[in-house]
Amino acid sequence: MNRSCLLTAIAVSSLSFTAGAANDFPTRPIRLIVPFAPGGGTDIIGRILANQLHADLKQTVVVDNRPGAGSVLGHALAAEAEPDGHTLVFSSISFAINAVYHPRLSYATVTAFTPVTRVADQPNILVVNPRVEARSVKELVDLAKRQPGKLNYGSAGNGTGTQFAAELLKMKAGIEMQHVPYKGTGPALNDLVAGNIQLYISTLASAVPFIQQERVRALAVTSERRSKVVPEVPTMQEAGIAGYTYETWYGVQVPRATPRPIVEALNRIVVRAVQSPQVQAQMERIGIEPVTTSPQQFASFIRTELDKWGGVVRTAGLAAR
Repeated sequence: MNRSCLLTAIAVSSLSFTAGAANDFPTRPIRLIVPFAPGGGTDIIGRILANQLHADLKQTVVVDNRPGAGSVLGHALAAEAEPDGHTLVFSSISFAINAVYHPRLSYATVTAFTPVTRVADQPNILVVNPRVEARSVKELVDLAKRQPGKLNYGSAGNGTGTQFAAELLKMKAGIEMQHVPYKGTGPALNDLVAGNIQLYISTLASAVPFIQQERVRALAVTSERRSKVVPEVPTMQEAGIAGYTYETWYGVQVPRATPRPIVEALNRIVVRAVQSPQVQAQMERIGIEPVTTSPQQFASFIRTELDKWGGVVRTAGLAAR
């Protein structure tokens, strides 16, 4: 057998082996790295998915919480994992924001991982203290333009999605506001209620109790469509902020070298879990929109997010030092 034929035979054999491995997948417990602490939104949605994967596969799915540096530590761990499909990482919008906010990461955002599928989107909502003289986004923008730099917006911390969401609003509306960072959404909402800040762009699930108690006023949701949880609240685009969308998205990725047949098998497995009636009901109950994609669609979406938030970083000068 000449060298060319030998190489072809080896390649075919390797593909056949990988395809066979994909058919038998998984062969042992799956580890789902959640790069945030237990109890937060990413952890809650990740556990909903893990429980359904366990039920579907009759295989143990271990949720491995690895918080730190806004999901950087968990992603760094996942990037070094064995690329055999048995280690997954539950990424969120923080994955894209970290790539453009932090000048140096221990992993290459685009080349270190292979996207499997998007899993869910969580709408966010612009809320203001009830004493703010604005009952619509237009009135808020007009107020900010009359008093440049006088309104304070809160965030869950420097470099977080909540900061980026407000900076995007500043860019789209052409207004100036002051940033007040907090150590999480809870403290920020409490200070909003107290009147120490005037506005906050919160995850819907966190803000709804405050809205229902009339402790804050809702002006707009940041998703492309209205939320079923607060259907009376318009979207940002309906409220006059053209091109504004911000959603906390979630999805599954694996180490880059994971064989394509394994990635495709994982896509089928995760998509089936997300589309199950049980997961759909659990997510919708807490205001989460289930989403599924192909690996290629998810990869394209991530590239779009990198471009979008990279533009915000450059315009607002937000890069970490």
